[in-house]
Amino acid sequence: MGLADEAQADTVVDTLSDAFSETVVTKADIADLKAEMANLKAEMFRALWIQGRSIVALIVGLLKFT
Repeated sequence: MGLADEAQADTVVDTLSDAFSETVVTKADIADLKAEMANLKAEMFRALWIQGRSIVALIVGLLKFT
C-alpha cells in the first residue's frame, strides 16, 4: 500500500473539513444555547403563572354566581 500523493491528501482533508465544519460546536454556542433555554424557561414559567391566576379567577367568579 503506497502513500497518497499531495493532491489526494488535500482532497481528503478538504472533504473531512467540510463534513465536520458544520457539526463543530464551540463553548460560545453552548453558552448561547443555555441562555436561550433559560429565557424559554422563564417565559414558560410566566405563562404557567398567568394560566394559574386565570383559573383561580374563573373559579372565584363561578363561585360568586352559585
